[in-house]
Amino acid sequence: MSHPNNDGAEMVRRLVVSRSVAQRSGVPLESVGPAEVDGVGPDAGAVVDRVAAALERAEHTGLPEAAGDRAAFWQAREIVLHETRQVCAKLDEDPDAPLDDDDLLALEAIIRIDGSRPCLPIRGGSFDPVHPFAGVWSSTLAAVQPRLYHHIAAVGRIEPEGATADTYFGTGWVVDSARGLVLTNWHVVDGMCRSKPPRVVVDHHRHRVVGNVFVDFVCESASTATNRFQVVDIRVPGPAGSASRRLDAAVLIVEPATPTSRMPTAIPLRADLDGPRGLHRSLCAVGFPGWSQLTSGRGRKVNWKAVYAGTFGDAMGVKHLSPGRVHTPIPASHACGRAGAFGHDLTTMHGSSGSPIIAWLQAVPTAFGLHFGGENTGDMASSNYAHAFSEAADAFRALGVLVE
Repeated sequence: MSHPNNDGAEMVRRLVVSRSVAQRSGVPLESVGPAEVDGVGPDAGAVVDRVAAALERAEHTGLPEAAGDRAAFWQAREIVLHETRQVCAKLDEDPDAPLDDDDLLALEAIIRIDGSRPCLPIRGGSFDPVHPFAGVWSSTLAAVQPRLYHHIAAVGRIEPEGATADTYFGTGWVVDSARGLVLTNWHVVDGMCRSKPPRVVVDHHRHRVVGNVFVDFVCESASTATNRFQVVDIRVPGPAGSASRRLDAAVLIVEPATPTSRMPTAIPLRADLDGPRGLHRSLCAVGFPGWSQLTSGRGRKVNWKAVYAGTFGDAMGVKHLSPGRVHTPIPASHACGRAGAFGHDLTTMHGSSGSPIIAWLQAVPTAFGLHFGGENTGDMASSNYAHAFSEAADAFRALGVLVE
């Protein structure tokens, strides 16, 4: 199915083209301006070469993603390179050509593999700054790594008992250690209500926890470690989330699930006026991306779920860090219908909902936004959006969240 190029498709196309322009000009990726990519093709040969080089590095470093099943990795590699060549040649011929689902998934694979917008696994509480897919972010990743240990530890996966990569609810993060407050999205709570059996019910205009729901602050690939807390109460904006269409936020009140559970240090929230306006050079999110609806969809020429598993590993629903930038400054509410929203280009997927948007270049990194997902046009994700704390500070404070 082909679609008009919505915001998300255009955003990914521009990233691929920008990387080629930066490579050709010998300048940093983030210094390439919009005018330099308007009406410009990505240069299929250059894109294929850099994707192939990144995949070769991945194999030679013996990453679990590449070394776990070499046959699957090589099969995925050939498909990725073929689809990369196809979509980039299409855009070289016509930069405004409509993109179908396979085209968009190929472009998304490109920006993850070549390091334009990577999604890096967390292992042992941190990330690898020289990961083969870290690309142009390696030096920044190395610089910020010591500042982010506590932030990474404060992000947890919201899940039922016996959760799998397909059955968890989303992402949440500690905003008040002493009171056991975890911030997430209202639609994550709604997922608990809709689960079978329901873990949360609406009773007398409030949400009541009726089943086991936990937040695991580890949940890493290649690790059996856990740090679980049980959700005992929920706060939503307005009666039973009546204001959720404007503010997609909720607070979970948690208690230790085991004698060894240890509450992480809270991530500070700040009503940062610069971040949502796109004035920070870059930012990051930490969350639990799972299989996207597009990746798992039927009717594609390519089995993208198998391709992504062969390339990035099949451990989904585990903790990752994604860097990127704001691409649609506030107010982006006209595009997504939410209060105080801005658009960003970080790699996020189903399961990332509730992730903190962090100003990671600060000496003491603070969160200035709450990722809540994106809007859809047909089957295609049109953009990533987050609430700016500077624009909805009072609403978050009403939930008991301290916003500096």
